[in-house]
Amino acid sequence: MEPRGSVLMTSARTAQRNVTRYSWKALAGSVIGYSMDGFDLLILGFMLSAISATLGLTKSQAGSLVTWTLMGAVA
Repeated sequence: MEPRGSVLMTSARTAQRNVTRYSWKALAGSVIGYSMDGFDLLILGFMLSAISATLGLTKSQAGSLVTWTLMGAVA
């Protein structure tokens, strides 16, 4: 009987052989998309005071803007 660790290593080697060029492109696209989503929220945090001043938003309206942005990211 083969030890369990060697079975896991064999399946990992088999999975590694099945990774195609398309798989790498899909992974890269996913990483870039996830990064841009995080970047969007990061920029909102830095620019919220400027956005609020330009649009004349109150603190509660600015807070609602951030809340709805986060809810949209989840949806």
